Amino acid sequence: MGAKKKEGKSSAPDEDDTSTKDFLTFYKRYCKELEVQPFKKLEEKVTELIEEGGKLSEILINEKIGEFGAKALFSALKAVK
Repeated sequence: MGAKKKEGKSSAPDEDDTSTKDFLTFYKRYCKELEVQPFKKLEEKVTELIEEGGKLSEILINEKIGEFGAKALFSALKAVK
């Protein structure tokens, strides 16, 4: 006689997940506070993801974004819950 398996949460994505949109909002805010230009390619890709209903899973930047650009990026990632 085995123990009953507990029913876990559904594997369906949460329809109210706004983390990608929140990330973009925080990123723009931190760029403005630090007086740096937002990375346009990143903004475009994240905007496409939001329109498609996708989620941000990785960030690959092949250009120099500078100290404050990196700070804005990581601060935005930390701010998203």
